[in-house]
Amino acid sequence: MARITIPVAAIEFDEHGNTLWVQAPGGTVLRIKTRGRITTEECTSNPVSHADIVVEGNINICLAHDAK
Repeated sequence: MARITIPVAAIEFDEHGNTLWVQAPGGTVLRIKTRGRITTEECTSNPVSHADIVVEGNINICLAHDAK
């Protein structure tokens, strides 16, 4: 199975909010909502800001012409 890439530009969120928006120049590529809250902490073990998200169940992605 081939790996598919969808280009993105940024992740947006409000600290203590409940939604992450993954943005591309044309609009929102991915919206992730939690029943909890989004918090931040200083990243000391990795030079790149990141999040680990675990979900149960399937994820369905609609592919357009921008996917490679």
